[in-house]
Amino acid sequence: MIARSFEAVVFTDHDGFRVPNRGYKYPEPASERILILGDSVAFGPGVAEPDTFVGLLRAANPGWAVYNSSVIAYDAPNYADVVIDLSARSQNFSKVVLVY
Repeated sequence: MIARSFEAVVFTDHDGFRVPNRGYKYPEPASERILILGDSVAFGPGVAEPDTFVGLLRAANPGWAVYNSSVIAYDAPNYADVVIDLSARSQNFSKVVLVY
């Protein structure tokens, strides 16, 4: 999906996670699978994805699959919902980073 956030073009994957571009493919196999949970700070409204801290993390670690589930205005109950949903779908992550 393509949208705008304060004039920055935003792309999301089939799960609604922010990704760098349309059709983005996560590295497979990935040496690490990192889930980012957060609100606007981790989402990066108005910032091009490569310039967000998640984008910088991806660029510095090209073999990592970094999943940015952050959404503007998310809070603790939303983070729990994301983890429960992903666990039910047998998604396994090597690390989970909570940006609170």
